[in-house]
Amino acid sequence: MEKTPFQQSIYEYQQGLSDNVLNRIIQNVEINFLEHGTRYQKQIIESGDLYYDEVLDIPVTKDKVIGKKVYIELPEPEMYIAYRIRAFREKIARQHQSLRAEVKDEKEVFDEIFNQIKDFYNIETYDQLYEIKSDLEHFFKNTPYTVEKFFKLKKVIDDVEARIEEEKNNTRKKIMDIFIPILKNALMLVDTNRTDKEIVKYINRILVSEWVNIQLKRNGKKRLQRNNRRDIHIVYPIWSNPLYMIIRRSDIPKSRLEEYLTPKQFELIKKILKIIEKDIAENKIDNYKLNSIGLTELNKRYIAHKLGMDESNLKHKLLRIIQRVNQMEEKRIIIELEQMKFDNSKVEKAIRQSREEFEQEQQRENKRNQEMMHYLMSKKRHTFTNSLVIL
Repeated sequence: MEKTPFQQSIYEYQQGLSDNVLNRIIQNVEINFLEHGTRYQKQIIESGDLYYDEVLDIPVTKDKVIGKKVYIELPEPEMYIAYRIRAFREKIARQHQSLRAEVKDEKEVFDEIFNQIKDFYNIETYDQLYEIKSDLEHFFKNTPYTVEKFFKLKKVIDDVEARIEEEKNNTRKKIMDIFIPILKNALMLVDTNRTDKEIVKYINRILVSEWVNIQLKRNGKKRLQRNNRRDIHIVYPIWSNPLYMIIRRSDIPKSRLEEYLTPKQFELIKKILKIIEKDIAENKIDNYKLNSIGLTELNKRYIAHKLGMDESNLKHKLLRIIQRVNQMEEKRIIIELEQMKFDNSKVEKAIRQSREEFEQEQQRENKRNQEMMHYLMSKKRHTFTNSLVIL
């Protein structure tokens, strides 16, 4: 199937034969699409509640405007790519217009005077002020302003506008420096057997996606895509416990881990820990995968490369290590539980023995108390009898 001119130009770029398609897109970014003849806006209408129109004598729905959508018809496919890049670039560049707030009061005064001059001299633009400059002496007569003050006010405003334009141009250059490498990569990746429309859609999607990733990275965030890109998570990358990243648990001290594993297995764990700890120190978090909440997970391909191993070999070794650690830890827990049961029986026996001894002591105490009471009572009776004899 014969390729379209657009497909052919991309094919030539991929083969290193020509940069024409790249250069055309970059040149088209400078087109002011806002003034393009085919650009128009269309309201987005949402049907509202049903009500009865007494004038029309029919039930109707009250539609609601919820937004606007911009449409544009461009003659060349690459112009749609340039349109997307320019939209990003100009939106960001417009932020410098906030500098106008520095001369807001001066601008209000200037505009008020200029509107009067426009009506008085029938002019339209600022540039025409210089044509009638000699006549303005008469205009400013009997006013607090002079021609000199008026043009000085204009210079203050013009200086700010010049600074805004300079800042905009600097920003435009920075934005293009970001987008051009992304565009080059997209042109290399796209399938030239797709239709022109599909190619444009693919390239524009890459431009937007990579731009978002760059902004997230600048803010210390990262975008994760799950379930075939249906689920998107924006997370702050956070380092997990290094040992947990390797064996999926961090509750085992290294000394016990060394007991569980063979020397070779333990040596492998130490090497991986050394790589992770070095990356943490240098904050090379991009070398690792992230889970849905942003915690790092082991990138086995990366670790295998650092160790000079085959990835599948590393996976099997780590799987055996994890299984061995879990088995040994289960045995340790069972032994501890059995010991605990034995210790508990000893404690229970000691408690019973102590309780019995306490009860026996209580009985002996009670017996002594009873004997003492008997003794006291008998002594009291004896004393009473002797007193009667004396009487």
